[in-house]
Amino acid sequence: MGAMSATRRWSRRKALSLVLVGLLVVSSSCALVARAEDEDYEEGGSGDGYVSPQKDSGDFAGDLADAIEQQEFREEADKEVVSHIVEVAPEADLANGDGDVSTTQNCTVDIDVFCSDVTPGKGRLAKCLQQQVNEEKVGNSEGRSVSESCKYELKSFQYDRATNINLNIPYAQACKADIAEHCDDITEDDGEDATILIQNCLRRKKYQISQTCRKELTEVLLEQAKDYKMNLELFYSCNDDAERHCKGAYGDGGVQECLMKKRRKLEWECEEALLKNIADNSDDLRLLSYKIYKTCLPDKKKFCKEIELGNARTQACLESKLYEPGFSQDCRKELLFLQEQRTTQWQWDTELKNGCKKEIPELCGYSDDEMFFGDDEDGDLAEDEISLDDSTVVNCLVDYREEITNEQCKVQVEKKILGGSRNIRLNRRAFEACFEDQDRYCRQVKPGEGLVYDCLRKQEDNLSPECKRELFEEAKLESENVDWNPQIVKRCKRLMKAKCKDVSKGEGRVLDCLTSNMNAPEATQQCKQQLHNYLVVHMKDYRLDYGLSHACKTDVSRLCEGDGVKCQADSELACQGEVYNCLISNITSVTSQCKAQVKEAVSLHALNVRYDPLLFADCKEDITELCLMEFGSSATEQYAVHDCLFRNVDLLSKKCKRQEFKLEAVKLRDVELMPHIKKDCASEMASYCKDVPHGNGQKWSCISHYAMAKPFSPDCLRSMYLHMKRIALSKGVEPEMATGCKHELKDCFKRNKASPDPTFSPAKCLVFGSAGTPGQNFTKTSALCQKQVARYAREGFYFYSAESELLRTCNADVTAHCEAYRVSEDDAYASPGGDDLDDGEGRAGFEYAPGSVLRCLAEKGEDSLSSDCAQLVRVGLIGDTVNNDPTAPIKMKEKEKDAGPAAGGNARDTANKQRVVVKQEVDGGIVITGTLAVLCIGAFVVVLLGLAFFLYRRYYGPAGLRAGAGRNPYTLVMKQGDV
Repeated sequence: MGAMSATRRWSRRKALSLVLVGLLVVSSSCALVARAEDEDYEEGGSGDGYVSPQKDSGDFAGDLADAIEQQEFREEADKEVVSHIVEVAPEADLANGDGDVSTTQNCTVDIDVFCSDVTPGKGRLAKCLQQQVNEEKVGNSEGRSVSESCKYELKSFQYDRATNINLNIPYAQACKADIAEHCDDITEDDGEDATILIQNCLRRKKYQISQTCRKELTEVLLEQAKDYKMNLELFYSCNDDAERHCKGAYGDGGVQECLMKKRRKLEWECEEALLKNIADNSDDLRLLSYKIYKTCLPDKKKFCKEIELGNARTQACLESKLYEPGFSQDCRKELLFLQEQRTTQWQWDTELKNGCKKEIPELCGYSDDEMFFGDDEDGDLAEDEISLDDSTVVNCLVDYREEITNEQCKVQVEKKILGGSRNIRLNRRAFEACFEDQDRYCRQVKPGEGLVYDCLRKQEDNLSPECKRELFEEAKLESENVDWNPQIVKRCKRLMKAKCKDVSKGEGRVLDCLTSNMNAPEATQQCKQQLHNYLVVHMKDYRLDYGLSHACKTDVSRLCEGDGVKCQADSELACQGEVYNCLISNITSVTSQCKAQVKEAVSLHALNVRYDPLLFADCKEDITELCLMEFGSSATEQYAVHDCLFRNVDLLSKKCKRQEFKLEAVKLRDVELMPHIKKDCASEMASYCKDVPHGNGQKWSCISHYAMAKPFSPDCLRSMYLHMKRIALSKGVEPEMATGCKHELKDCFKRNKASPDPTFSPAKCLVFGSAGTPGQNFTKTSALCQKQVARYAREGFYFYSAESELLRTCNADVTAHCEAYRVSEDDAYASPGGDDLDDGEGRAGFEYAPGSVLRCLAEKGEDSLSSDCAQLVRVGLIGDTVNNDPTAPIKMKEKEKDAGPAAGGNARDTANKQRVVVKQEVDGGIVITGTLAVLCIGAFVVVLLGLAFFLYRRYYGPAGLRAGAGRNPYTLVMKQGDV
């Protein structure tokens, strides 16, 4: 205002003067009529009852005391009293000589009725009458009311006093020293603008000035909050706009409220003054908006009774209780409007402004001019200019929140994010980007509790690119903190308390805890549905998984930033699972920290097809055609669709089959990634494999080992059967077999590539060799590989499935000889639904009783089996080496000898050709064959010969123990004297 031109100041003073003159004319009309009737009154002259006032620059205190005494006796002051308490402000003639409402004019009767015990002077009568008017407004007054003529006089007095600090004696006296100390840049040259400049200065130094000055300043500001005409700066700038747009506005603070809502229609000068006024008063709700303060006063008394006004404490308290039960709708509406306005004007947010004083220039690059942080030596905010619609600071702080170390600033930024997650109107970027989409698709949805975001996401395919981008940014924020997911917080309180109460918030930890326990008994159906909705959105892109995106940051840049992956770290829209698939394919190459996060992602992919966007996209048509009944939009679907797709694997499209097989290959590494096993075999794993570490298939090897010897529940055995069937159908390789047969498998794949076989499977190649090289079979593999292949064959026979490419060799023999072991509907191992393939809940029923097929085929013997099946049975029998098995190991029935020499020769030839390893080593013995066996036998013979020779020399040699009884081979020689 110091730069205001002389013309503008003159026009503003003239406007205010016209208003004051009009009010004074009305308020003094009654007094003028009375004086005209006085017999001593003469126009243009003076009589005995009239004293013409004269200015006297004598003692101010004495003159003021005289005027007060005269007013107390209902007499006019006999002279004008000049006030110049604050020297930098212009001197001024006190109203009625005592700086108060006159006791001899329109308010005489009202003063006698309402303020008879109040001493006139220094605005005391004006304060008393104003309190009475306020009481009448709220209906707390009975009987006589303040007369209209007195109200006019009171208002004109207040308007006139607002023009100069020297007319407000208590204000000027209380703040004189503080003005001299803190506002030394204001001089007499500022003239009429001095009062405005002084007020702005004291307001900036509010918490440095004396308590008495602060009290008087607050009284002045409170009057301005109720009536904009007492705020000279606002009145000068906005009077025309107020007359044009807010003529019907009423109530304390009503015009300011109206101007704020019509701000887009205001003249630039008025809008600037209005925004500055709000920013200046942002730390006190009474001054910020007296209307909101009155509306929320009951809620303040109820929820924030102990909170003192000032320093934005009341706003902070009320906003923290906004969604508490019993909070009034009217106050909530007003506070939400206030919050919405603050999203465009960070200067209005006192807590953010002060808490992030250093971070705003450091992180957001705002210069002093852009931020309006003055060059004050005290570092105070000098907001002489206000930037309109400036939401960039808040957005900047949100974007760089991880670089903020100041806890006070961090708390304020998190409050902004929390508000925006609940109400899209408080997320300025999303609100503006999605405004048209929200109006088109979600007009009926009330903002709050994140409901608008949920509505917009249901229309994702129809949204504008700008809206999609901002929804993606909001989803990134949601993955960081459970509190920024209002619907999950609301629906999952019970689950959070039961399973995640000790998990610290932040970095997505509580959300990971909730999603990993979403099927726990404590999870309500509504909670499951909310978590399901969350995962459908956040599994589309690794950046929407806070834990994985941070743990795998270096792995993504190292492994997944090439031509094969279109989605990059700076992509604005969701990657649709590309990076997830890249990390899963390279799970053995990522860091241990990243691997743990990737395994969690795989477990979710296995749980529900909708959590794997690439698989869902590739299998959508297959699901529609084959698994529509199993597919659902709710969290109860779980893994039913995966099971359905595997049941129809031969009918799947090539791209869908590839995705399912890829997922199955990763799941083989850990039972934690196998939802059936994890759910149905929990007690078995706890009983038999508690100390076995996860990873590399070790847990699976353990439970499959004990499943063939210990009592397992039917549900667990059915899930294990389904798992083995999946391995067979996907032609997967168990991790332990992949490790033990690394070189052999490499050769198998190489040979199959050279001569493709449609029936190829890795296990089949290891047992029988490739189609073109049958000699490269089980007998040519290493001992370690033989052990793993035999174990896998044994498991395959135990959980027999005719669809296994390896076991297909024995299908005809099993059908011919083992029908007695086929599971019937009444069997405990049958599917509960009676379907041999599936029970309707993803659990398959056995075709044959567990463990029966291998025993059946072995008991039939080689004579009854095809040569390939007999060979496979022998391999399976090698795997029948379970420790502590209470039953005797299964043995193959030997071939019956033929009496004829030719037949005998053929039998011997066949036996020589099929002589694999048939010896059973119980209790975990080691089987050695071939050249290595010969060398071992030779080494053993050498050891025996060496031991015999040692014993002979020890007992019968020249120095042996037995030799002492015969001759002594040594001659004793004794030396004496000089000999």
